[in-house]
Amino acid sequence: MATLIHFSLKGGAVDISSEQEKVIWSFGGGKGGSGRTLLATNLAILLARDGKDVILFDGNLGCANAHTALGMKHPSKTLSDFLQGRVADLSDVIVPTPFNNLRLIPGAKDAINAANPNSAVKTKLVKRLRSIPCEHLFLDIGPGTNFQAADFFLEGHIQVMLITPEPTAVETAYRFIRASIHRKLKNIVDRPLFEEYLDEGFGDMGEGNLIARLESILEKIEKTDSQVAEKVAKALYEMEFKLVVNQARDRHDRYLGPSICEIVNKFYGIHMDYAGIIPFDERVPHSFRRNTPFLVEYGKSETAAHFSLILKELLKLAPERAKSNQLNLISS
Repeated sequence: MATLIHFSLKGGAVDISSEQEKVIWSFGGGKGGSGRTLLATNLAILLARDGKDVILFDGNLGCANAHTALGMKHPSKTLSDFLQGRVADLSDVIVPTPFNNLRLIPGAKDAINAANPNSAVKTKLVKRLRSIPCEHLFLDIGPGTNFQAADFFLEGHIQVMLITPEPTAVETAYRFIRASIHRKLKNIVDRPLFEEYLDEGFGDMGEGNLIARLESILEKIEKTDSQVAEKVAKALYEMEFKLVVNQARDRHDRYLGPSICEIVNKFYGIHMDYAGIIPFDERVPHSFRRNTPFLVEYGKSETAAHFSLILKELLKLAPERAKSNQLNLISS
């Protein structure tokens, strides 16, 4: 058993299937207002400017706003049309943006239940997202620590968590990490008994040491099926999140990211890398109100420079597929 545990806790590069040509980026974090759309839209613009073929999926199913962040009016066709069967294919709702090489899948706008599609609809949506041809697919995920948010987050090859330096945001981020690990493992185990082990292990745990619980879960599974236990351990080994701190005001906020990564690496059984900060900048909400992407209006600002630094860091830390598709600016 010790071998499994040691294997699962080291952290490592994500194995991306050769069948999947695109690089999928997911942006999550749990709490609303953490800056997912801000980061996703501006990084997408940077990639598109570098000549990459990028599609941004507005997965904030209950409150879509990526089109606004890109300076667009709400498109006539959106994800709602796909979810409600008014269009035959997801590609029918992909629209151009004001930026060359960047297209948008606008979020749902009119279905009350769009924020909670049933399992069959969600499976259809995920399968179609995987098959859409492009070089980079950005998944801008809505708030929440539920399994649905975790499912979309786990689709990413590059999984980026955003937090703000607030106690509630940090607490929600830890819950989101636990939910993502829980969901990842539930998608692997194939027996109700093993799912019960997981539910018991993740239930009512507060901020406790998750590694001890994972060890207990693995030991129970291994007694029944060592192959499934090995799959669970391998999945933990391959989980690798990236962390960005938004609205950082001072040195304390800048240290928050490395501190959280240290805690996750030590107590959560997965690997997390610190990718940088977005400084607090009063011009950010100003650009949103003007329906102008931040990089367009304030492209020479310190904050804009941080977007480029974050992108470089994410690509440096990225899986091999992303590294083979890096920006020209990565070596600059």
